[in-house]
Amino acid sequence: SWLESGFFWLGLLFGALILAPWIVIDYFRNKNEFIDTYIRKHLTKRVTERLIGGNVSNMTYLSHLLRFAEPWIFIFFSSCTFLIFKLRRNFMGNFKSQKSLIFVVTSVLLIFLPFGVAQTKLLYYLTPLYPFMAIACAIILDSLMKCNFSKPEMIVIKSFVALLFVIGSLCSIFVGFHISNA
Repeated sequence: SWLESGFFWLGLLFGALILAPWIVIDYFRNKNEFIDTYIRKHLTKRVTERLIGGNVSNMTYLSHLLRFAEPWIFIFFSSCTFLIFKLRRNFMGNFKSQKSLIFVVTSVLLIFLPFGVAQTKLLYYLTPLYPFMAIACAIILDSLMKCNFSKPEMIVIKSFVALLFVIGSLCSIFVGFHISNA
C-alpha cells in the first residue's frame, strides 16, 4: 500500500529535487573531475577495491552489530527465525499476515547486501540497518503483546521487555563511552 501512497512518491520527488541541482551544478563545473571522482572512484572502486576501511570484513560488520545493537540484535535474529518457521508452515497464509515483518527483514538484507559485497567496508555503512531492525523488533513485540496470555504471563512478558530496554540502554551508554580506536 505504501507504493500507492502519494506521500511516498512526493517524498521521492522532493529528494530528487534536492539531489538533482547538486549533480547538475557539480557536473557542469568540472565534468572530468565529476566523472573521475564520483563515478569511477566512489561508485566503482569502492565496490571492487579496498580504498579505505582497513581490514574490515563481514565478520567485523557482524561483531559491530552485536556490539552496538545488543540486546536488540538478538530480538531481530529471533524475529528472522520466527519468520522462517512461520513461512515454512503455510507460506501463502502466513505471507499475508506477516507482510510487514517480511518487508522489514527483506529491507535489512537488501541494504546489507551491497555493503557486504563491496570491498571498501566502513562501519558507519551499517547505520541504515538500525531503523529497520528496530521496526522488526517492534513488530515482534507488538505481536507478542496481542497474544492471549493470562495476566501473570503478561506481567512477566512486560517485565522482560522492560528489562531488555534497561539492558539495551545501559549497553548503549557503556559502549558509547568505551569505544577504542583499535
